[in-house]
Amino acid sequence: MKTLGGTVGIILALTVLWIGTCQAEEVQPKDVYSKVQHLNEGLVTLLRHNMRSDFAIQVTSELMDNAIQPRHVYQLALDVELKLAAIVRANGVKVPPIHRILARPYTPKDVADLLEVMHQRIERLLEYFKIPENQYYKEHGEREPLDVFYALERMDLFLLKMGAPTVQPGHVFRRAYAVAGLAEKLCRLDVCTDIRRRTLADDDVIIPAYVYQETYRYIDALHLYVKKYKTHLTGGVLALKPQDGMIRPAQVNKLMGIALADTIAVAKESFELDAIELTPFKTDTIPRDVWREINYARRLLETMVQD
Repeated sequence: MKTLGGTVGIILALTVLWIGTCQAEEVQPKDVYSKVQHLNEGLVTLLRHNMRSDFAIQVTSELMDNAIQPRHVYQLALDVELKLAAIVRANGVKVPPIHRILARPYTPKDVADLLEVMHQRIERLLEYFKIPENQYYKEHGEREPLDVFYALERMDLFLLKMGAPTVQPGHVFRRAYAVAGLAEKLCRLDVCTDIRRRTLADDDVIIPAYVYQETYRYIDALHLYVKKYKTHLTGGVLALKPQDGMIRPAQVNKLMGIALADTIAVAKESFELDAIELTPFKTDTIPRDVWREINYARRLLETMVQD
């Protein structure tokens, strides 16, 4: 009986201890709110860090004075197509992703053809849902010509408000990888084979602002390459005016599109090039992956322009 009584006593003691522990660990609404507050404070701290002034961009002023060419507009149109395709898919219509870009001396017609493809997709949705198309354009005919690049930027923002997904590092990587591939072919010296992509430590964190900086450095190297080898490039190498504040993947992607457009044009003057195959989009890509590609491309071109 003593043994049984002792066992019961132990069980009771453990039960009381378990109940007390559960009561102590019970999460109250105020605890959850505190977690939200701490998370918010962490995000604000991150925002302040990413908006530091030491991310200043050094860019040759003459590159910012160069005019935007159809090849640049075409790359921005591809960004709009990416978001529009997501909107169309969200409304139940399958749209194949673009994995191949034809390399050509782009003209306004190339941009217009891509826009026509997008317009047909919207018309298909309007017809399916029996929504009458806006009559304004049909009644007033063609409008006064405006800055197409700016108009596409506005459309890009509008699609984001409609629910299109934001640009991810994986999107930027596709362009950076293509730029690096072209830079490898442009680097024709024996020492080019000794240049490798940099190995980064696991704890090396690279944010979009660093990729943004490196892309401007690549654009400057491409400009020096064009000057040294007297490569014909309509309008010259272009650099967009650097953005202030927090740099996001979308801004890096737009700049990378400019770099890719000019690199394609330079490559076509140097070797036979019919198209660019874009690597498949990967959701787990991070900015450091993009940085490695554009850094590799920059060092290749800098090798070609060294005296």
